Amino acid sequence: MSIKEAVGLGLLMGQLPEDLEIRSSVVRVFISSTFSDMSSERDALLEKAYPELQAFCQSLGLVFEVVDLKWGVCHVVAVDHMTTELCLEEIQSCKRVSVGPSITVLLGNCYGHRPIPRLIPENEFELLLAKLAQNEEGIRFLSQWFWKDDNSALPTYVLQPISTHFPYYSDIGSEDCSSHDSDVISWQLTEARILGLLRTAALQASEEGELSTEQKQKYFKSVSEWEIGQGLLGIQTNNQHAVVFVRELPRLKKNKSQGALSKFVDFTADGLVDTEAQDLLSALKARIYATCSGFLNLHCLELRKGRIDPGCKEHASYLQSFCEQFVSQMKAKIKWATAQTPDQEWCWLLKEISHHLVLSSTKCAVFCGREHLLGRICLHMWESASDSHSPLVVYGPSGIGKTALLCKLAQEMRGVLGPKAVVVLRLLGSSPLSSDISSVLRSISLQICGACSLPLPNSLTTNNYEALKRFFHLTLTRVSQKRQPLLIILDGLDCLSKTCHAHRLYWLPKEIPPNVHLVVSTQENSQHILNNLEGLIEPKNFFEVEQLTFDQGKDVIHAYMSKMKRCLTPEQHNVILSIIQISGNPLLLMLALNTARRWASYTPVSEEQLGTTLQQAVYILFQGLEEKHGKLLVGSALGYIVSSRDGASEAELRDLLSLDDEVLAEVYQYKLPINHTAVRLPPLLWTRLRHDIDEYLLEKEADGIKVLGFYNRHFTEMVQEMYLSSEQRTKRHQVFSEYFLGRWSQGRVKHLQLPSFQTKLNADRKVISQPLWFAEGVANIRKLRELPYHLIHGGSWQELRQEVIGNAEWLWCQTTTCGVASVIEDLSLCLEVHDCPEIELVRDMFLLMKPTFDSIEGQMDPSVFYTEIFARLYSLAEMYPYVIGRLYSQCRDWFDSSPNPILVPSCGFFQSPGGPLKTVLTGSQKGITGMDICQEKRLLAAGSTDGSVIVWHLDDLGVAHTLTGHTGAVLQVKIVSRGARCLSLACDGTLRLWSLLSGRQLRILDEFSTDAQPQIHVVEGMPLFCSSYGTKIKAWHLETAEPLFQLEGAGEELIMLGFLDEELAVLSNRGLLTLYDSSTGVEKTQACLTTDLQNLILACTVTLPTRGGLVVGSKQGVLYLVSSQGSQDVARLSSPVSFLILSGDEKLLCAGYEKQVAMFHVQASSMQRFLAQAFQHEDAVWTAAIPDHRRVLITGSEDHVIRVWCLSTGDLLDSFVGMGARVTGLVTYGDTVIAASSDAPPLKLWQLNYKHKTESCFPASRALMTLSHDGEKACFLQHGDRTQVILWDCLTGTPAETIAVSSEVSCMELAQKKKLLFCGVKTGTILIYPLANSPETLCIPPPETLPTVCCMAVSQAEDRMAVAYQESICVFEITERDGFPGVEGPFQTLPLSLLHSPISCMALLSECRLLKGSNCGEVTLYDFKNTCVTSLGRHQTKITCITVSRTESLALIGSQDSVQRLWSLSPLKLHYTMEHQGFVLEGVLCSAFSENGQYIFTGSQDRTIKVWDVISGNLLVIQYVYAPVTRILPYKEGFVAVSQLGHVIKEKFQCPRQVNLQCSRLQHIQRQYKITRRERDPETPPSTTAKTTEQKSAQPQLAKTTSLHTCCVL
Repeated sequence: MSIKEAVGLGLLMGQLPEDLEIRSSVVRVFISSTFSDMSSERDALLEKAYPELQAFCQSLGLVFEVVDLKWGVCHVVAVDHMTTELCLEEIQSCKRVSVGPSITVLLGNCYGHRPIPRLIPENEFELLLAKLAQNEEGIRFLSQWFWKDDNSALPTYVLQPISTHFPYYSDIGSEDCSSHDSDVISWQLTEARILGLLRTAALQASEEGELSTEQKQKYFKSVSEWEIGQGLLGIQTNNQHAVVFVRELPRLKKNKSQGALSKFVDFTADGLVDTEAQDLLSALKARIYATCSGFLNLHCLELRKGRIDPGCKEHASYLQSFCEQFVSQMKAKIKWATAQTPDQEWCWLLKEISHHLVLSSTKCAVFCGREHLLGRICLHMWESASDSHSPLVVYGPSGIGKTALLCKLAQEMRGVLGPKAVVVLRLLGSSPLSSDISSVLRSISLQICGACSLPLPNSLTTNNYEALKRFFHLTLTRVSQKRQPLLIILDGLDCLSKTCHAHRLYWLPKEIPPNVHLVVSTQENSQHILNNLEGLIEPKNFFEVEQLTFDQGKDVIHAYMSKMKRCLTPEQHNVILSIIQISGNPLLLMLALNTARRWASYTPVSEEQLGTTLQQAVYILFQGLEEKHGKLLVGSALGYIVSSRDGASEAELRDLLSLDDEVLAEVYQYKLPINHTAVRLPPLLWTRLRHDIDEYLLEKEADGIKVLGFYNRHFTEMVQEMYLSSEQRTKRHQVFSEYFLGRWSQGRVKHLQLPSFQTKLNADRKVISQPLWFAEGVANIRKLRELPYHLIHGGSWQELRQEVIGNAEWLWCQTTTCGVASVIEDLSLCLEVHDCPEIELVRDMFLLMKPTFDSIEGQMDPSVFYTEIFARLYSLAEMYPYVIGRLYSQCRDWFDSSPNPILVPSCGFFQSPGGPLKTVLTGSQKGITGMDICQEKRLLAAGSTDGSVIVWHLDDLGVAHTLTGHTGAVLQVKIVSRGARCLSLACDGTLRLWSLLSGRQLRILDEFSTDAQPQIHVVEGMPLFCSSYGTKIKAWHLETAEPLFQLEGAGEELIMLGFLDEELAVLSNRGLLTLYDSSTGVEKTQACLTTDLQNLILACTVTLPTRGGLVVGSKQGVLYLVSSQGSQDVARLSSPVSFLILSGDEKLLCAGYEKQVAMFHVQASSMQRFLAQAFQHEDAVWTAAIPDHRRVLITGSEDHVIRVWCLSTGDLLDSFVGMGARVTGLVTYGDTVIAASSDAPPLKLWQLNYKHKTESCFPASRALMTLSHDGEKACFLQHGDRTQVILWDCLTGTPAETIAVSSEVSCMELAQKKKLLFCGVKTGTILIYPLANSPETLCIPPPETLPTVCCMAVSQAEDRMAVAYQESICVFEITERDGFPGVEGPFQTLPLSLLHSPISCMALLSECRLLKGSNCGEVTLYDFKNTCVTSLGRHQTKITCITVSRTESLALIGSQDSVQRLWSLSPLKLHYTMEHQGFVLEGVLCSAFSENGQYIFTGSQDRTIKVWDVISGNLLVIQYVYAPVTRILPYKEGFVAVSQLGHVIKEKFQCPRQVNLQCSRLQHIQRQYKITRRERDPETPPSTTAKTTEQKSAQPQLAKTTSLHTCCVL
């Protein structure tokens, strides 16, 4: 289903439909029953049914809630007579939000309490009084209890609280209980008398036709009938929303005494059976039988000893049957409801958009007093609609009305922009998805794309913050191009979390395209955000929201009271007006009005009841709640809401309060719980409190459920001040922790001490269980989000290590459910509170893994996760046993129990945390060609060959700007104006000036030739920059980009060297150094730099601005130091100078030349070299950097290695391996080294000071790698020198021996069993090194023509070897005499035609057969015995590997285009061809058959190892290893392989006998490739030719020649 169909176009455009239905994830069921009659049934449901339904709903991703307001309380009467209204409100709430059933009716033989109506309309009450005209005492009595309220739009008589006339009624804690008991009895009699009077009058009025039946009934109805009428309304046509149980006691009246009947039959106040109530009950049952017969459950039962006894077999059977029926019917109705509203892909987006639109309509329901400011903003947007412009900023103090203003703006601008306008509104912080900037950008981008029919972002984009940010900016441009009006309103930037450095506003577009508008708001006291905005946006775009004036406040009062259908007396009105005169804060006014709307006309009021400041008003509000509901209950409930991470649901709050011993001790202070074995907070108490604070709470969606939080931070701050001291806060977090750990669920007993009774109860709190997984694929998201937060803040470090950080299953669940960023967020939060090296290492591990996990499109396999952890923590497990050791062990256990094919690591082969690699900066698509750093502003700018310039802030490594505009590779990047601006020069011939405050392009100069390589020079503190290209030098003003002057060389090339003081230094190709005035371009002085023009081919320059000098390096290896005083100094190097680097204090000069670096002490007029023999590299050095402390030198070279040298001794201190490309750029920031390559896009950050040394098995990117079968020895060529062969000990990570070869080695092969290393060189010689006899060297002389050895192959038995020269292929025999190896032959020679394609790889078979593949993709099988050649088809690209099984029955042939073919060699036929269908499977580099021949292991260019099934050809495993795998060998039950990063990879392949290809993991793998099976007819052999062109010329030499000892010892 498309996003437009799922969400709806109207909602996507920002219009709230009237009939909007949002699928809930809550099953909320109201239990309707009397207090005592069905208590046994309600207890049975609590004990048996609810836990099963909770688990069932959890498995469906739903939350099961029960609202049983009768549970845990003895009677229904409340002092304020609100119980009936609360019950009816709860029923409406259940019907509104519940998935499936919303009410369960339990009806027995008791009709229940019949309450006095709390509110009676004026005309109706006076009608009733008129009917009692003869009873003056009765009229006076009613008038004492019903007072007229004229503040209602329709005057109403209000029943007064019981304590009005009976002050001791609720004083159950007094020492003298007699007053309380007396008031209770008095109220019972009073209630009966009031009801009697009202019913008498109502009956008379009804009989006389002055009162309708419905009006009359409200004086007779019980609470139960009110509930049933409300809950079963409309159920007749849809029986899926109610469950009805009726229990009959047919012999009740005959056998039971009156005392035993009290729980099951209604009695009057004087102790008689209430026959009227029983008649009403019979009538109610009759209606239920008639309307609910299709889903009615009827039970008949006999009491035992006047009660329902669970110990009685009959009664136990009844309760069991009752619970089973309840569970089965509830499950069926829930299943039906979920089937009607299937889970949709876009359900989360629908909920998010709807949440903000509904909240917005509430916020601006009463809006007045801001019309002028609203008009100014609308006018500003209208005037700027056709041009590019900046965002608008609305600011002011908290509570000033910014949110209401922006919500009203969203409504008004729809009329201004037109019906096709898209309005995107986010009230930031009001929901979890609007608190995190990544989620905000994701939901906004999807809403805009859906509304404007634009392409949606893919999962790779939505999973990566930087990619998502770029997509959001691009989306605004696309909307602008479509000319569709778009308004984005983001209210409350200060409410964003700090993840992704949201408060730095890197994500905020600084320039908005035409037809698009962006409005943001922030608090006035959020100085960090407001200051950032002021630095980015011009002042005219700021709008301040000020205090309300007195007249505006009066308008607000009138509008609010009209909407509430209330009014105030003059005295009350004056009290509110006095508040406005003191403070015009809208929030304070709304708090006062929320209180005032509850005032009756007879309510005496004063300013002290409201407060004159926000703090006072909120404090008074909370004080009133304490007086009404109890201090502990209020403090705990509000404290839990504020202490939660994302808010707490009502079900969670009820459970948390039930776990809080102090709350329960207060609740049961004067009366023991009814049920001593199951003790909870009576639900009615929370419902009453929720009702009184409802207007100050914000209901939002979090983790799939509705949670509660405060809508304004003033409430949160006051709760923290009043109820969350340090000790209280810790306690709240600990209760939260116990709850989400499930410590007291599933029947576990928690002791409860009740001090007032000196009693200790062993009670089950009946809280919900909290498993990590509710069902397969259904995670407990609430636990994932909340538990780490509370363990950290509760100081529960042991549980944190065991349950979260040291729990691999937890980390896997959180990573796949919430994302790896969530794991990193929790670990970082933990480190903020508690410094722990182990936790820091785990956090760093996830930082290293994050780029990989982000790139997986929602299909991360657990094997990837566990392999990453295992391979990265392998070397740290023994050192850190408590957390890392636990994770390591759990990974091993997971591998052992995996039911799917899996590769089990036997060593660590990924970058470990705590090592030198800190992190990776991504964003560019191609290599980095220019880099500059501003230490003062801590900015890093990098230009790429893709034409982009990315700017990072080094404090948080967040991308500040992505500067796009260049169409060619960026050549040079320079940060200028002390970090305020940036210059970039590119191959497209343009020079661009950018603002690093706003990210805007300020200037563009396109006067540069694309043929030349121009250079730019800038001097800090001077408002100009110069550029040289060819025979011209130009200077421009830095601010205005106006040209200042131009220098021309009159046909002579001019080279700009830089600035000497304030003079421009220019060198001509005649060796003349000319200084020009930098402001006018007038020549000042001229001198001859050198007369040796042959040594003056300029290579590089560097200026010494503080010393007034510059250094010039030539391609002839000469360095010239030139000072502003005219003095010079010269130094000579042995090779061309490749780069020059200065230290920050300009005292040290580093000069690179070929494989060396020279260091000089620099003074004003001289430079002196030191450590002349140091800093020798294995390959060309491309760059260097000197940190500010000048203790070390960092160099980067062609061999992909970064080296750290000691500047005092010249010793090599460290080497960083893992760049994966040549290092062409280095800068330092503190102890961090930032490395770049022109061949690879990422920037890698390395730490000079790190904790754990992680040695690679061998240096990276080595050529012609060979490996011993156990992975302990490796042989490869020295990087940059193919005449040096390195024998490497992989166990110690050190070279064992270096072999000097007389000529460049072209190929190498290793005979594993005989331990012979074969080196073929370009002169045709084959050198053989017996590794067991290292001093000896054997040699096979070359043929007469000295052809290059192209490749070699050793047979499986290691008794023969084939050598492919440029002109022929020769087969030699490997022998051994007296324990010393030898080679004889050639015994077979196959000449190659002159036009043949070079041989790329071979496999030598027994029985004189040879498989060979060529660069053109041709594969042939040559049979020396039968002198025939058989073609095995042709690949489209170069053959990269030919591998033969141990039995030589099968051969795998792979090519660069990812095509693999498996051939049977006896008989010869093709089994299958495997081709990839996407970018994942790239060219095969190496392959190996498993030792048992059942599987094939391949290493690919796409940096993966794959495992294939030989019989079926199915791909079983793909494992990402971060680098191409160049060699792979079978080893024991798996393989050993090497990667280009220098890691030896040892893994065991574990595969069940039966592989289920339908499992989700393997199905995902199967979609990435295609198998074509093509078996040849046995009667039609492959194409075979007895004599080809090659064979004819070779025919005379095919017979085996006489054995010759051609191998000699050197």
